[in-house]
Amino acid sequence: IEFTSYTHHPFYEKCVLEIPDNWAQQGLYNVPIDEFMEIIDYSLEKGISIAWGADISDLGWADGVGRIMAEGGSAKDPQAAEKVVTQEDRQYMFDSYQLTDDHGMHLIGIAKDQFGNKFYMEKNSWGEGGKYKGYSYMSVPFMRMRTMSILLHKDGVPPVIAKKIGLK
Repeated sequence: IEFTSYTHHPFYEKCVLEIPDNWAQQGLYNVPIDEFMEIIDYSLEKGISIAWGADISDLGWADGVGRIMAEGGSAKDPQAAEKVVTQEDRQYMFDSYQLTDDHGMHLIGIAKDQFGNKFYMEKNSWGEGGKYKGYSYMSVPFMRMRTMSILLHKDGVPPVIAKKIGLK
């Protein structure tokens, strides 16, 4: 089952996401961003991995870590504040073509850094290179802003959300 989260389509219905890689016009369920993130958390906590379509060509991507910094913050400072990402922020990035369907990856888990900040673990197909030997870590704000779509097994959808889209 595929999901996305944008306001130019009705929530809890299937939509066709207007991106170049969606050449087959595949339908995705559209849900609000908080529920989108709830699906990701629920699935990963149940041990169900996720195919992740995202834009990692962002200035917030550095050394295998994705963060969306608050104004004036530095991604190289692990304690710097990150932006609070809203549904409106996502929509603006999509509408202004600042968010693209850049790369497909594999989300495999959730981790915390030394300060207790939550990060999503990604295993890339590029092999074992990089600082984290083939893994990358994305903060919650990064995931909220830069994720275009997810694909997961239906058992990874929380029952309340599954009911809203007609799965249960």
